[in-house]
Amino acid sequence: MVGQVVEHVRFGRGVVTGFEPPRMEVRFDGEDAPRRFSYPGVVSNFLRFTDADAARRAKSDLDAADVLDQQAVMAKIAANRQREEAIVERRLEALRKKRTDAAKKAAERRRQALAGKSEK
Repeated sequence: MVGQVVEHVRFGRGVVTGFEPPRMEVRFDGEDAPRRFSYPGVVSNFLRFTDADAARRAKSDLDAADVLDQQAVMAKIAANRQREEAIVERRLEALRKKRTDAAKKAAERRRQALAGKSEK
Protein backbone atom coordinates (compact mmCIF):
# COMPACT_ATOMS: atom_id res chain seq x y z
CA MET A 1 0.00 0.00 0.00
CA VAL A 2 2.91 2.39 0.60
CA GLY A 3 3.40 4.54 -2.45
CA GLN A 4 -0.18 4.17 -3.67
CA VAL A 5 -1.97 7.31 -4.85
CA VAL A 6 -5.27 8.08 -3.13
CA GLU A 7 -8.05 10.63 -3.43
CA HIS A 8 -9.71 11.98 -0.27
CA VAL A 9 -13.05 13.78 -0.37
CA ARG A 10 -11.73 16.72 1.65
CA PHE A 11 -7.95 16.75 1.36
CA GLY A 12 -7.67 15.81 -2.31
CA ARG A 13 -4.85 13.83 -3.86
CA GLY A 14 -2.19 12.17 -1.70
CA VAL A 15 0.32 9.34 -1.44
CA VAL A 16 0.36 6.61 1.19
CA THR A 17 3.58 7.11 3.18
CA GLY A 18 2.98 4.61 5.97
CA PHE A 19 0.87 1.52 6.33
CA GLU A 20 0.59 -0.57 9.49
CA PRO A 21 -2.99 -1.77 9.92
CA PRO A 22 -5.13 -0.52 11.50
CA ARG A 23 -3.39 2.79 10.67
CA MET A 24 -2.42 4.39 7.39
CA GLU A 25 -0.50 7.62 6.83
CA VAL A 26 -1.14 9.77 3.78
CA ARG A 27 0.75 12.89 2.70
CA PHE A 28 -1.54 15.13 0.70
CA ASP A 29 -0.46 17.59 -1.97
CA GLY A 30 0.39 20.96 -0.43
CA GLU A 31 0.74 19.64 3.14
CA ASP A 32 3.97 19.21 5.08
CA ALA A 33 2.96 16.48 7.51
CA PRO A 34 1.16 13.24 6.72
CA ARG A 35 -2.31 12.58 8.10
CA ARG A 36 -3.18 9.36 9.91
CA PHE A 37 -6.32 7.40 9.13
CA SER A 38 -7.99 4.29 10.44
CA TYR A 39 -7.69 1.51 7.89
CA PRO A 40 -9.81 0.06 6.31
CA GLY A 41 -12.64 2.20 7.74
CA VAL A 42 -11.59 5.37 5.92
CA VAL A 43 -11.76 3.58 2.57
CA SER A 44 -15.51 3.10 2.68
CA ASN A 45 -16.53 6.75 2.93
CA PHE A 46 -13.68 9.21 2.51
CA LEU A 47 -10.76 7.80 0.62
CA ARG A 48 -10.30 5.79 -2.56
CA PHE A 49 -7.26 4.30 -4.23
CA THR A 50 -6.60 5.27 -7.83
CA ASP A 51 -4.96 1.90 -8.58
CA ALA A 52 -7.53 -0.85 -9.27
CA ASP A 53 -5.52 -3.58 -7.51
CA ALA A 54 -5.07 -1.47 -4.39
CA ALA A 55 -8.78 -0.59 -4.46
CA ARG A 56 -9.72 -4.30 -4.66
CA ARG A 57 -7.39 -5.12 -1.77
CA ALA A 58 -8.84 -2.29 0.31
CA LYS A 59 -12.39 -3.48 -0.49
CA SER A 60 -11.43 -7.02 0.52
CA ASP A 61 -9.89 -5.74 3.78
CA LEU A 62 -13.02 -3.67 4.44
CA ASP A 63 -15.28 -6.69 3.87
CA ALA A 64 -13.13 -8.80 6.20
CA ALA A 65 -13.28 -6.08 8.87
CA ASP A 66 -17.10 -5.99 8.53
CA VAL A 67 -17.26 -9.75 9.09
CA LEU A 68 -15.05 -9.45 12.17
CA ASP A 69 -17.23 -6.60 13.49
CA GLN A 70 -20.35 -8.70 12.98
CA GLN A 71 -18.74 -11.65 14.75
CA ALA A 72 -17.78 -9.40 17.67
CA VAL A 73 -21.34 -8.09 17.91
CA MET A 74 -22.74 -11.62 17.84
CA ALA A 75 -20.28 -12.69 20.55
CA LYS A 76 -21.40 -9.78 22.74
CA ILE A 77 -25.05 -10.68 22.17
CA ALA A 78 -24.36 -14.30 23.11
CA ALA A 79 -22.45 -13.25 26.25
CA ASN A 80 -25.29 -10.91 27.29
CA ARG A 81 -27.84 -13.67 26.70
CA GLN A 82 -25.84 -16.11 28.84
CA ARG A 83 -25.49 -13.51 31.60
CA GLU A 84 -29.24 -12.81 31.54
CA GLU A 85 -30.04 -16.53 31.60
CA ALA A 86 -27.74 -17.00 34.60
CA ILE A 87 -29.50 -14.14 36.42
CA VAL A 88 -32.92 -15.66 35.70
CA GLU A 89 -31.71 -19.08 36.86
CA ARG A 90 -30.37 -17.61 40.14
CA ARG A 91 -33.69 -15.83 40.71
CA LEU A 92 -35.65 -19.01 40.03
CA GLU A 93 -33.41 -21.00 42.37
CA ALA A 94 -33.91 -18.40 45.11
CA LEU A 95 -37.67 -18.54 44.56
CA ARG A 96 -37.64 -22.37 44.70
CA LYS A 97 -35.66 -22.25 47.94
CA LYS A 98 -38.04 -19.69 49.40
CA ARG A 99 -41.05 -21.83 48.46
CA THR A 100 -39.39 -24.96 49.83
CA ASP A 101 -38.59 -23.20 53.11
CA ALA A 102 -42.16 -21.90 53.34
CA ALA A 103 -43.55 -25.38 52.63
CA LYS A 104 -41.30 -26.88 55.32
CA LYS A 105 -42.48 -24.28 57.85
CA ALA A 106 -46.13 -24.91 56.94
CA ALA A 107 -45.64 -28.66 57.31
CA GLU A 108 -44.01 -28.14 60.69
CA ARG A 109 -46.94 -25.95 61.82
CA ARG A 110 -49.40 -28.65 60.70
CA ARG A 111 -47.44 -31.30 62.61
CA GLN A 112 -47.42 -29.14 65.70
CA ALA A 113 -51.14 -28.45 65.32
CA LEU A 114 -51.85 -32.18 64.96
CA ALA A 115 -49.61 -32.98 67.90
CA GLY A 116 -51.46 -30.37 69.98
CA LYS A 117 -54.85 -31.92 69.08
CA SER A 118 -53.70 -35.43 69.90
CA GLU A 119 -52.53 -34.34 73.36
CA LYS A 120 -55.97 -33.03 74.24
